[in-house]
Amino acid sequence: MTVSERPKIDLPLSKAEIICHIFSLIMLAATFWLVWFFYPQLPDKIVIHFDLSGKANGFGPKTILLLLLILDVVSYAVLTILSRFPHTLIICGRLRKQMRRGNIS
Repeated sequence: MTVSERPKIDLPLSKAEIICHIFSLIMLAATFWLVWFFYPQLPDKIVIHFDLSGKANGFGPKTILLLLLILDVVSYAVLTILSRFPHTLIICGRLRKQMRRGNIS
C-alpha cells in the first residue's frame, strides 16, 4: 500500500495532548531563557560528560548549548508535524488490518 492509498486519519487533539504541547512549549521557552540568562556567566570550556564515578571526563565549548537548543526545537517540530499526519507513518499490527478492512476512515 502506497502513501497515497492509505486512508487519511484526522485525529483531533485530546485535552491531555494539548496540555502536553503547552507543557513542552513552556519547557522549550524555559530552556531558552536559562541559556540566555546564564550564557555570559559560563566559562568558555564547560563539562559535557561525566564518568560513572561522577568525575568530569569530557569538555567542550559553551556554544554546544546553542546546538542543544536547536536540537530541542527541531525534534519538537518534527514530532509535532509527524503526529499531525499519521497516514504517512508506517503503521503495524491490528491498526493496519483495521485500515485495510475499512474500519477506520
